[in-house]
Amino acid sequence: MPDGTELIVTRSPPVNSNGVITLTNRHLPQLKWQESLLIARPVNQFRDFFPEVNNQNLTEIAIEIKETYNDYLKSARSLEDLKNRHPELREPYIEVTSAKSQRTIYLTRLDRFGTLESVFFSQDKQFPVDLQLVNNKIDREIPNSLLAVATLDLEGKSVEQPIGAIALSSVEEYNLKAGINM
Repeated sequence: MPDGTELIVTRSPPVNSNGVITLTNRHLPQLKWQESLLIARPVNQFRDFFPEVNNQNLTEIAIEIKETYNDYLKSARSLEDLKNRHPELREPYIEVTSAKSQRTIYLTRLDRFGTLESVFFSQDKQFPVDLQLVNNKIDREIPNSLLAVATLDLEGKSVEQPIGAIALSSVEEYNLKAGINM
């Protein structure tokens, strides 16, 4: 340019070469990406990296890491099994075990009844509660036929509060009916 200004080209020139970058860019849209899965590997394959570990402290740390990993893996598998047996449990749920029969049922749809915000049920510990199974006459939008109604003691008064719907898989598994107390 005669006045000293620079010319900027915004269009890339056509490339007819077969360089590595050109070929990669040409085939990149055709690649199909796959999800990487977590696969448990035997610890023996890593022994060659650490031929001699005579430090007891490192050995204890390694054992603790291995046990923690195995615990996480077991809990992930048990959650996967639970999800396969009870497909409704993808949303928040409460696990209830009967003191009499030791049966475990699952309560779902907790958000519909305010159970998620409740002080009683927001704790992460076990506590006794009296439950009665009743027919669903409260919320017709819920496909579950049975609801769990808890009898709570609030300041000396006995209050009945619906807390959730009985999971359909629990109803089928134990042949639950309205009127059962747990």
